[in-house]
Amino acid sequence: MVKPRHILLFIASVLSMLGAIMLVFPSEGIKLGDLTTLKFPQIQKFFFDEKPQYVDISNIIAEADSSLNDNESLVNEEEKPGKQFLQFPPDNNGALDNFFKKLESAKSENKLVRILHLGDSQIEGDRISAFLRNKLQQKFGGNGPGLLSLLEIFPRSTVVQQSSDNWKRYTNFGKVDEEVPHSKYGVMMSFSKFTPFITVRDSTGKRKRHQAWVKIKPSASAYVTSKIFTRMRLFYGPSSDSLSIALLVNDEPTAKLTELPYKQLNVFEYHFSSTPESLELLFESKTSPDFYAMELASPSGVMLDNIALRGSSGTDFVKTDQQLFARMMDELNTELLLLQFGGNAVPYIKDEEAAVRYGNWFYTQLMYLKKAKPGIAIIVIGPSDMSYKEGENYVSYPLLPNVRDALKEATLKAGGAFWDMYNAMGGKNSMPSWVNSDPPLAAPDYTHFSPKGATYIAELFYDALIAAYNDYLKRKKKEEPIKAEEADVQ
Repeated sequence: MVKPRHILLFIASVLSMLGAIMLVFPSEGIKLGDLTTLKFPQIQKFFFDEKPQYVDISNIIAEADSSLNDNESLVNEEEKPGKQFLQFPPDNNGALDNFFKKLESAKSENKLVRILHLGDSQIEGDRISAFLRNKLQQKFGGNGPGLLSLLEIFPRSTVVQQSSDNWKRYTNFGKVDEEVPHSKYGVMMSFSKFTPFITVRDSTGKRKRHQAWVKIKPSASAYVTSKIFTRMRLFYGPSSDSLSIALLVNDEPTAKLTELPYKQLNVFEYHFSSTPESLELLFESKTSPDFYAMELASPSGVMLDNIALRGSSGTDFVKTDQQLFARMMDELNTELLLLQFGGNAVPYIKDEEAAVRYGNWFYTQLMYLKKAKPGIAIIVIGPSDMSYKEGENYVSYPLLPNVRDALKEATLKAGGAFWDMYNAMGGKNSMPSWVNSDPPLAAPDYTHFSPKGATYIAELFYDALIAAYNDYLKRKKKEEPIKAEEADVQ
């Protein structure tokens, strides 16, 4: 017969054993192979663990909502909760002045001023970029969705795109395909081909001719400015065989090009009298050239392109051919690089020294890009708050601020401007508040924003950009009388 004291003794023995394990078990766990780590609660956290204090983001969202309802989205001179101004090098608060000058005259000079928004998966599908593009085009002129890959691996909010199944996309980030014999990827850090690198022959031994197609139409869900475009440009590399390109507008044959591409960068350009309901490109060649991008835009105003590099930490630029990158930036009239990275590095940074090394490596990338186009303006957007599960709670990665600081130091050292997205969204332990908001402003992975959350973040950044632009206008206005006086003296 089991007596109550025996049960009590058994329970006490089990608890004592568990307590002993808690005392001696390593806090970092015990690795079981490369993929599994065995963890056990620590006695301090088990008995005295306090839930982390999550950030109240109501003021931040209220500010973003207020800006969304303001056509100009101008901000006051004082920072408000959650909002962050752009940070400049201590000795150069005019680091973006040349860009702002060209932005100011974008409408009048009949040129397209370009911003390349390169980032990690946080901007996939034109998130953040689409909102910024629309706001900038409303203020400074311009239309169109910008640069597109011939083969898109994730749908965009701005266009509906279909491609024949023989296209293949090659990237300079993530897992690089070993069959690519060069490093020429262009500004999108990728290219697409409709023939393999290995020569394909038919049953008679002759080299086979290949055909491919791409169809595009504006998306009904796109912002109004992105639905309008009057110019198409196709950027592609050299080929040893003739290439035929036929353009169909609203299913009607409109233009045809047959050539032997020999330049490092070739451009096929066509202007529309009005935005087509649909366009289709038909390709034929024995050997496909590398297609770097298609552009749909207006010839003047401002353009912001979405270039998402999934899995990249922003350290892949030095691996791409600098000459082609520079040629494309010149051809596109690129005046600003908007770089948004850091999120993919955060989970792998294990100590402060690793964060510093990452910052140094990122600085090398910035100098490489500046050498590709001397005088280019650069803004770096730091990582958002990111959470991992510790016990039953989601908490910020402890070294995330170190990564943010390393990116900021690299940016300012390189003469660029930095925007602190981590602080803008509320700082430490703010991501759970974004995830648990109603409606959710971030995904259940506690890393990526939801579409609505991405819009809020884009608005907060846009406010910071316009605040810096307004500061430029004020400084310019103060300098004009001084320059006039100097001219009179001379």
